[in-house]
Amino acid sequence: MSAQPTIRIKGKAYEYPASSKLGDAALIERLTDLTHAEWRRRYRDSLQAVIDGDENVEEDSAISIGIVAMAVARANPRWTRTQVTQYVNDLDWDEVEFEAGEETDPLAAGAESAPTTGPTGTPPAEPSRSDSDTGSSESTIPQISGTATSPMSPVAQSVSTT
Repeated sequence: MSAQPTIRIKGKAYEYPASSKLGDAALIERLTDLTHAEWRRRYRDSLQAVIDGDENVEEDSAISIGIVAMAVARANPRWTRTQVTQYVNDLDWDEVEFEAGEETDPLAAGAESAPTTGPTGTPPAEPSRSDSDTGSSESTIPQISGTATSPMSPVAQSVSTT
């Protein structure tokens, strides 16, 4: 297990996005039909429920889709939003696994964000990028730890609060 949370897509490890970039808002809205603010609110609410030990937390696929999209976009910086969207839309849920890092802080909302680099495996071919998804302003996304089919699955998740 790596020190940082990862997302395995088709067997390849992608870093769990530690922060949200300006370009993520358009990507998340395109894939989930949620505003970035609504997506972040739902993410935080679900995460807090897991931290609080609520065993009735329902999986929120919009959260999972947003996290996967951000990981894919970070790993393929030359891809357009359209290319990231198509790649994520074509994924089968069985091809996506969330894995915990050894030491993560789910309450890191105000902490400095960890760098986000590409996958540890070979990424899919990188077509040229025509629109920009990058921005210097970032907001930290709290991280969760555990191995599950979804980042919000409380049964298969363990949350580190230290």
